[in-house]
Amino acid sequence: STASMSFFADEDNVHTGKLAFETWFFDEFMSYVEAKHALCAQKSCRGVIGSSMGGFGALKTVLRRPELFNFGGANFPAVLPVNIYDWTMEEWKAYFSDKGIGPKIGEIFIKELREIFPTPAIYDAHDPVTLVKNWPVGKPFPPFYFDVGGEDQFGFFDGFHRLQKVLDEKKFHYDSRFDPLGDHFSNDGHFGDHLLRGTAETISGERWRR
Repeated sequence: STASMSFFADEDNVHTGKLAFETWFFDEFMSYVEAKHALCAQKSCRGVIGSSMGGFGALKTVLRRPELFNFGGANFPAVLPVNIYDWTMEEWKAYFSDKGIGPKIGEIFIKELREIFPTPAIYDAHDPVTLVKNWPVGKPFPPFYFDVGGEDQFGFFDGFHRLQKVLDEKKFHYDSRFDPLGDHFSNDGHFGDHLLRGTAETISGERWRR
């Protein structure tokens, strides 16, 4: 991870300095890792996968730079039901009041997101749902996998269904998995193994769905 709460974005939309995580990833990190480990540096063998914040980052990265990556996959990505500015902070606290993290942590979470994404438009430019919704007509859509648990403490199952809805509306191929008993911290190998397996099967075309 780049930071505990980077969302793999350039904080405050500033593309230089120590908080320009997305710019650093594209301009420095990728080429450094590929050269250091003698990895394939072609789109055909590049993909992005992650969980939670990293899942949000993986999905939005492959959608923002599809010319660089062949696929994206995510465990319980931090996709929210609406733009972070669509609701007041009181509405967000009410939303999180019946979620596992509760209203206090939920408020901190949204405040930190608003520091990273200081306007509704900047958030939309990184939100996987909005990126799918605004996908150019006729442009190839990358292999795409994501999953979530029905007991997710952040309520990311709402974002999961929001993402499914827009993908279905656009008639894009994708693969997804909903585990009604899984929670946000199901890192016991079950979700991690399924991410790797599900992403691999999605890439191979064995589990496409509409």
